[in-house]
Amino acid sequence: MAVIDLIICTLILPGEFYHLFHVWDFPEKLVCQFYLSVSAWLVISSCLMLVAIAIIRYMMICNPLKKQVTPTRAKFICSLNIFIAIVVSIPHGILQGKHSRQTQHPNIVGYYCQVDDSYVETIWPTLDCFFLCFVYRN
Repeated sequence: MAVIDLIICTLILPGEFYHLFHVWDFPEKLVCQFYLSVSAWLVISSCLMLVAIAIIRYMMICNPLKKQVTPTRAKFICSLNIFIAIVVSIPHGILQGKHSRQTQHPNIVGYYCQVDDSYVETIWPTLDCFFLCFVYRN
């Protein structure tokens, strides 16, 4: 979890600062897709690690005399959490991109990093939102 948080602090936070200062002129679709999918992957991984730690601590407190988590099993749980986070964050890499928006000035269009223009009028962003709500609810 410390490695994931370190990557978030070194890669995602500077990207977020760039995103905040360049809201209307985000450079490329691939940069946006990569940034948002990696961001989702790392944040979901970190959340799943916290849930796993809470479950393991609960099991250790409630069943102190039973078999505890071994280092091999802990590595498996961490790997499973990262795999689940990658699978859950794949739709972000597909759906996100450059979204065009008309500004206050005529004939000037701004581009920012959100749902790609090709997916805005489809059902896929809504399904992605419901999927994430379902995942976080459980």
